[in-house]
Amino acid sequence: MASARYLGSHHFPTLPQWIGTLNVRAESVAARMGFVLQSWDDEGLGEAVGFACQLPSGRIVLVEEHPYSIEQLGGTGVDISADLTEVARDGPAAILREALGCLGLSSADVSQVPDAEAQSIARETLAKIVKP
Repeated sequence: MASARYLGSHHFPTLPQWIGTLNVRAESVAARMGFVLQSWDDEGLGEAVGFACQLPSGRIVLVEEHPYSIEQLGGTGVDISADLTEVARDGPAAILREALGCLGLSSADVSQVPDAEAQSIARETLAKIVKP
């Protein structure tokens, strides 16, 4: 499968929507891909490290890790997010599958995914924030 293209950071057109948590660390994923880890302060969540990348489909995903969550709250690794519009349209599972393949990971690396209602919740949220 084709690999992802490094973007470093990215601001989503609508909102970032969580599509899964992996049991791998950001440093490991970045090293595997030859990407540079960025760091920033995630308001209310503390320090974050990660990167954004563009998948072959054109979708952009954010791979981020909150060290505090791992050190103090039992977190397992990185969270993957995509734009709310794409999650509403394509569903989190399809985007996560593509991201895993492009990052050289598999379903065995996934520790948590959104429930079956995630796509319809994303659609409802999108309808509330985007006016025609």
